[in-house]
Amino acid sequence: MSRAPDGNLWFTEGNRDVVGRITPKGEITEYHTPTVLSQPGAITVGSDGNLWFTEMSGNNIGRLTTAGVFTEFPIPTQYSDPRDIAVGPDGALWFTEANVGKVARVTLEGHMTEYGAGTGTPVQIIEGADGYLWFTDGTSLLGRISPNGTLSPVAVAHVSAVLELAVDHSGNLWYAGVNQSSPYGAVIGRRDPAGHVTEFAVPAHVEFSGITQGPDGAIWFTESNMNAVGRLADGGTITTDSVPSPASIVAGVDGNMWITSGTNGNAIARLQIR
Repeated sequence: MSRAPDGNLWFTEGNRDVVGRITPKGEITEYHTPTVLSQPGAITVGSDGNLWFTEMSGNNIGRLTTAGVFTEFPIPTQYSDPRDIAVGPDGALWFTEANVGKVARVTLEGHMTEYGAGTGTPVQIIEGADGYLWFTDGTSLLGRISPNGTLSPVAVAHVSAVLELAVDHSGNLWYAGVNQSSPYGAVIGRRDPAGHVTEFAVPAHVEFSGITQGPDGAIWFTESNMNAVGRLADGGTITTDSVPSPASIVAGVDGNMWITSGTNGNAIARLQIR
């Protein structure tokens, strides 16, 4: 889910080939992708103000205007399984290709360039505060790639698999992942611009599915297997609220947190910040 310049939140419905829009009042409008069985996945706002999204089964990158006009761009490598997508420091869109181990760049005109992502499986990707793109690869390493395609892996302390990424307003890179040395097996970490890492144990066997900074300055994350949304306050205190099958999470223009509620919810949830 992503917040667009029109003040609305946009989300994807992978099982229905739909990109949806929800207003702060909860009014939903749905748009069907041109490709059948496209399975739209991650979505973000491009530097052009349009919505850009991955089509995991369609093997396309989709673009949708806020007026509801679609354009689809085929990915050169077949069966690439595009997962996440983010705006890069160069204004282009960057996305991961989990099935073929690549990170790719697509311009606003739809021209694509693919880069090898090393030996892992790239999934999540985000623009860092340092002018690089950062991505997860299913291991204890983070991938870092420059706008010209130069790749450099970065180790993360005590984490056997990084799952989700976020950047806060101070330029810190946050990650949620698996920590085998923890009695619970879950951790949220913060890597500051100087490279110093601080980690916070999560007191549950959590399967993370989203992480972001809220308007209150706290780090919010979804616990898909626990039917809960967590909040990590400054100082490390974690609290949770119940939300059925939470997935992606984003701050809305209304100052609340909005969550896609999946298998058991089939809804968009709004969580009021207290």
